[in-house]
Amino acid sequence: MGEIADLMIEGFFDEQTGEVIDGTAPGYPRTLESGHRQHIGGVLKYLKNKGFDKKESSLIMKKFLQVENDTKDEMCLKISANFGSFVKFINKNKKNDNNTKSS
Repeated sequence: MGEIADLMIEGFFDEQTGEVIDGTAPGYPRTLESGHRQHIGGVLKYLKNKGFDKKESSLIMKKFLQVENDTKDEMCLKISANFGSFVKFINKNKKNDNNTKSS
């Protein structure tokens, strides 16, 4: 299976909407009641787990969204709506960073 499908089965994503729940994966599929979504914390925890510090997280979100003036909250909400593409973007950029460092 792909990384996104695995994350959904592990409970990182809402099984009904595909949105980030809270940045943790308890090991089973789950969903949230509307009104209790935690987009901001989930996106930031995902980036932290991928090794990005606060400054790098802000920069990578701006690069993905191609924005300059959005707040961190605004960027996280936009990213959570298209999180699958963001995961692919992060993986591609991390690979490129690793290739650059080893050169």
